[in-house]
Amino acid sequence: CIRDSHFIYLNYPSAPEWFKEGLICFLGRQARIVKGKLMLEGPTPQPQQILRDKIEQGKRFYIQRLFSISTEQFRNWDVGRHFARAFFHWLYEKGQLEAYLKNAFSRGFKLSVLERTLFLSYGKINIELLRFIKTSCCAQAYLQAGLGDSNRFRKEQTLLKALQLNPDCYTARLGLAKCYYRSGNYEKCRHNLRQILDAPENIEYRRAARLMGDTYYNEKNYPQALV
Repeated sequence: CIRDSHFIYLNYPSAPEWFKEGLICFLGRQARIVKGKLMLEGPTPQPQQILRDKIEQGKRFYIQRLFSISTEQFRNWDVGRHFARAFFHWLYEKGQLEAYLKNAFSRGFKLSVLERTLFLSYGKINIELLRFIKTSCCAQAYLQAGLGDSNRFRKEQTLLKALQLNPDCYTARLGLAKCYYRSGNYEKCRHNLRQILDAPENIEYRRAARLMGDTYYNEKNYPQALV
C-alpha cells in the first residue's frame, strides 16, 4: 500500500485528494499486476458494507460531488474514500480505467475529461455508477455477511439478498446450495448447483460438481453421483 501511495503521488502530484486516495484504496486493497495486466484479487468487505448501509438509509451518491470536493471536505466525508474506491472499481469493470488514468494525467481532473473518456454525460455516469454500487458492491457486502453467519436461516436470507442484486454471483449461489444441502433439501440444492454448472468457466464449478455428486450419493443414486 505504501508502494502504491508513493507511485500515485509521484505520477499524479496535482491530482485532487479524492483521486489519490480512491486510487490508493482500489490498488492497495484488491488489485495486483500480473504480466503487465491489472487483476482484482477479491472483495474488500468493509467499504462495501459501509456503502450498502448508506444506500439502505436512503443516501445518494453523485459523481459531481466527488469531482468538486475540496481536500478538507473529502476528508470529512464519512464515505468519501469508499465512494472514490468504488468509482475506480467501476471504471475497471467497464474496461476504461487505463484510458481514464491516461487522460487524467494529460488533460487534468475535471469532470469533462471523464465524460469525454467514456462518451457519457455526468447524468448517465451517475446512473451507471450507482447501479454498479448496488449490484456489485452491495451484493458483495451481503455475500461476505452471509458466508460469515453461523445461523442457517440468516445465512440463507442474506445470500438470497446477494443473489437478488447479482444473480451471477456464483459464490453466493454455492453458499446457498450448501445451506440446502445441510438441511437435507437436495432438490433446492441441485437447483442452485445447476445454475453454476451451466457456466463451466466460473471458479465455483468444481466445488459445485462435487456437491452435486454428494447429493445423489446420499440418496444412494450412485450412477448419477458418478456422472
